[in-house]
Amino acid sequence: MRRVLLVLVAVLWTFPSAAQTTNGTSGFGDPMLSLCTGLLTESGSGITAKDKLCSCLINGVTSKLTADEMTAYAQANLNSQTPPSGVTDKVMGIATSCLNQAR
Repeated sequence: MRRVLLVLVAVLWTFPSAAQTTNGTSGFGDPMLSLCTGLLTESGSGITAKDKLCSCLINGVTSKLTADEMTAYAQANLNSQTPPSGVTDKVMGIATSCLNQAR
């Protein structure tokens, strides 16, 4: 779960405004998917359904978080701070749901 959250943070940090404006569709969707699956592969996560998991994460993030929430969550994690609790709850919900779907 920790690796998936780190991948999600990387996606949030790298593409917050792009993700919000494209809503996970074409344009920035494919680079985000490539970034996510690449990070999961590099992390040695052992997850075999990487495309399914990453598609779910990207769709969940773009549909449930605002650009400000994405930035706040990513920035807090990068600064070793606690992200805002409401945003953390949303991110954990997305990550848990997507992990369950990818299994």
